[in-house]
Amino acid sequence: MNWEKVNNAITSSISYLEDSAEALTKKNEAKLREDVWHAAAELEYALFLLSLVNGEESRHRWKVNPGSKQVEIESLLASTRELLETAREDIAAKKSPDAHRKIWVARGYLLKVHDVFEKKRKEGK
Repeated sequence: MNWEKVNNAITSSISYLEDSAEALTKKNEAKLREDVWHAAAELEYALFLLSLVNGEESRHRWKVNPGSKQVEIESLLASTRELLETAREDIAAKKSPDAHRKIWVARGYLLKVHDVFEKKRKEGK
């Protein structure tokens, strides 16, 4: 397992999330979408690497539950960042299954953000 590659992907994703928070503050939706997309792509890579070690069998029990149907982008981004910070600690401690679960849930949160973007896009038409 190349722990450094997983750590780098998590770190890169966190950096994109920080940029997305700034874009959200500045109401730059195009930059926000781009940063969220890049953060999710980094998590996909980390999940791929972890799946090579952990397999896919336990994922079906993991749940992405950000709360109500009315989601706030800002809170989802903050929750994602928190999960990734603790996942990075798990990677440093070589706790691969814990990190895998947290990254999977974090990616789910970013997919929820994408759903919000898509809903706004459809409403705008």
